[in-house]
Amino acid sequence: MSAETITTSPSLDLSSPYHLHHSDNPGTVLVSTPLNGDNYPTWRRAMRMALFAKNKMMFVDGTLPRPTSPPSAIQVWDRYNFMVLSWILNVLHHTIADSVIYSETASSVWQDLEERFSRSNAPRVFHLKRSIATVQQGTDSLSAYFTRLKILWDELASYIVIPTCSCGAPFNFSTVNQQEKVYQF
Repeated sequence: MSAETITTSPSLDLSSPYHLHHSDNPGTVLVSTPLNGDNYPTWRRAMRMALFAKNKMMFVDGTLPRPTSPPSAIQVWDRYNFMVLSWILNVLHHTIADSVIYSETASSVWQDLEERFSRSNAPRVFHLKRSIATVQQGTDSLSAYFTRLKILWDELASYIVIPTCSCGAPFNFSTVNQQEKVYQF
């Protein structure tokens, strides 16, 4: 194998989506908490971070489509797609994994999970707002109390979609939101 072949091989290029670390395998667990249905926003964020860190997010967001030819390129793409698909399956509750096990692409599983679990969860939003309103410091340190509130605020924020515009409303919303947090604290 020539030096030119080694330097142009995508699997050896650390910035290539076709690169795997020697410790990467189908049994790798990318996040510590499996998706159970109720924790989708947190799970999704953790998975996105892990997949971006491994430079594999393009397999799930569809920006690296399966090639149509040559057969060797298709085979390479399939290998990495199934690796990412295995990583996703490893961090799903078994009942959710059973519902997507026959999917052929990581992106189709990602889309399916997004459609099923990203919808606004009104009961969960209600529960979060009630928890924020009733949380008390008690005997906790100020730091522990703030951390509990921050966890609730961050999860609640994951359910709120702020429309984008150039009118300044998102900035005003953010300012009001920060002020509310100060009052709640």
